[in-house]
Amino acid sequence: MSMILELPEDIEATLAFQARAAQMPTEQYLAKMLERAVENRRRMAGEQLIRHLNVMADSVRPDTTSEQMEAAFDEALAAVRPHRGW
Repeated sequence: MSMILELPEDIEATLAFQARAAQMPTEQYLAKMLERAVENRRRMAGEQLIRHLNVMADSVRPDTTSEQMEAAFDEALAAVRPHRGW
């Protein structure tokens, strides 16, 4: 994938400095940073889902119907779906 980013000069200089410190080309360094950010976001979303499902499981009564369980699952998914502001 190819991207063009327009960054303020101070941010660009900081990234270039960090890339040199890591002994990597700036583009490769930035690609690794973006890759890690995406992986962390996925992991965090999964952890949030697990926490939410655990909380919900603790509050489920034994006589809960499958329809009620499905509705609760849908609610859990909605709680961890990314909210886009763009």
